[in-house]
Amino acid sequence: MERIRWGNVILAALGLLALSLASLIIVGVNPPRLSEAVGAIVSQVHPLPVRTELDSVPPVPVPSPTPPSRPMLTETVASAPHLALAGPPRAVPTLAPTPVLDDGGFQSEVAVPQSTGQFPLGTITVAFDKEFPPYSPVVLLYQQQLAEKRGLGVHFVPFDIEDRNRISETRRGELLRSGGFDVLLTTMNSYALWGGPEVGRVTAIIGESAGADKAVVQESVIKTFNDFYGKAVAYSDSSVSEYLLYYMLRAGGVPAEAVIRFGHENLNQAVRRYGDREAHAVVGWTSFDLDTAIKRPGSKVLMTSDQFRVTMDAIVTGTGALQTKPAAVQAFHDAWFEANKVVFEHPDQAAFAMKSWNGNWTGVETTQDLTDALSEFAQATLADNRIMFSQENLPLLEERYKDAEAVWAWGGRNVKQLVRDQDLPTVFDPTFVRKSAQDASLTSTRPPVNPTFHLTAKPEVKGLSPDEQSRLQTVAVLDIKQVEFEQGSAQLSASARQHIEASVIPVLQNTVGTYLKVEGSAGWPEKAGLSEATVNGLAFERARAVQDYIIKFGVPVERLVLGTTLPVCRECKDAGQIQRSNTVVFSLTN
Repeated sequence: MERIRWGNVILAALGLLALSLASLIIVGVNPPRLSEAVGAIVSQVHPLPVRTELDSVPPVPVPSPTPPSRPMLTETVASAPHLALAGPPRAVPTLAPTPVLDDGGFQSEVAVPQSTGQFPLGTITVAFDKEFPPYSPVVLLYQQQLAEKRGLGVHFVPFDIEDRNRISETRRGELLRSGGFDVLLTTMNSYALWGGPEVGRVTAIIGESAGADKAVVQESVIKTFNDFYGKAVAYSDSSVSEYLLYYMLRAGGVPAEAVIRFGHENLNQAVRRYGDREAHAVVGWTSFDLDTAIKRPGSKVLMTSDQFRVTMDAIVTGTGALQTKPAAVQAFHDAWFEANKVVFEHPDQAAFAMKSWNGNWTGVETTQDLTDALSEFAQATLADNRIMFSQENLPLLEERYKDAEAVWAWGGRNVKQLVRDQDLPTVFDPTFVRKSAQDASLTSTRPPVNPTFHLTAKPEVKGLSPDEQSRLQTVAVLDIKQVEFEQGSAQLSASARQHIEASVIPVLQNTVGTYLKVEGSAGWPEKAGLSEATVNGLAFERARAVQDYIIKFGVPVERLVLGTTLPVCRECKDAGQIQRSNTVVFSLTN
């Protein structure tokens, strides 16, 4: 996933252009030579795609995927004894070229710190986005020799450095499959798009976005997820921003074909399209560019991953490495968890190590830089991983993977159908986390910078007063076609329970700080003596029946706000209208 600050790249290119022009004029270059030089410089800056006028696109019905039951966690996080540091950080790293990968299609000429020498466990190649802070513990693997002391050498491939190592998400998967990479730090969302057990397996969870990813919209046009019909949205292609778009569309029941989609090579281009008023919305991650979009007059943040915890990052280990060098893979995981322990317990040393490696890559110059960078990402500790990779909770991870596939499918992306239900356990390999967890010294005694990893954390939910309930703002009316009741009954039908389990429970389990407004409705047939109070009373009982069912999935009752909504018509004669009123409306609010 591309997480590079493109605003800085554009400014640098413009500066290079100005300096080059000045130098050419000073030395007396003739006009034709000057024109050629200018053309060579400008060609390095990617232009925006051709502008397209906004117009409406008629909605096209798309069936909603139906995920199965969502199991709940069975325990909470525990702490473990303290571990001394592995020694002071290296002051200045030795630079060596990244190795040529043996797939015949990729080579880096960028100098990066690498392990040198002979190692009993050999060497593995680890690829990662250089500017994404949660991946920065790989720096400590080198700086504090956490891998080397275990007999393991590590070669690093940082993406998007000096305009090199720019590799698409799908190409990264191909390199993992071919053995070009042994380990890839990426999102589970991306893995769901190009991955599968023959490519690699998820061997650890890094954490989840907790505010870093956002959707910025033109407030007068888009107020909820349901308002994307016929609107134009810009995003970075095949990245977390495209995934979040499809997540919002699916939650709001908006077919992807009913949205004007502008997929760009990078986030900067997407933001520019929004800034030029060629799009009603832009989806991306925290950066100078997205901050600029937020400040545009009339803009607002519609959704943020602080509430919608749907982007999970993971360590994906290639199938070749799993088969041929499991001991090296285990050593890497042990070193990874020890590096995270250093970040949690000794942030000053961690920040110094990252600055010594290359502050321009990590963006870390001070301890506060590190703290700020990690504040929008909920780190998953070794204790969290131990819980998630337990036999009881693996089904929860498997459901997250299947849900990610369903989101891509909603967007019409060609998700590789490599995994069937009976094969799902092969997507996750718990071997390495479970073995690391046996070494209590690898578990931090202090919490991470952001300890809100929602699959294991137990956040306190505040009940709302009637006044607070009245001020809730709707984010999305969930796409629930019909929650059926028998006429005059508040008992949920089997199909109603299925709809709730498939389309309501996943949203509640993957959101933090949101409330669900449950509004019951009842048909009002033409019948002597049937009053509005009687109809509303039945409607409220239906909302309460839904509440009782939802809390069985571990959802705190405080997150549910009960109410009623008017039937389709009063004193109806039409049986179809009466039946359509026997339902419940679900509105996600904050």
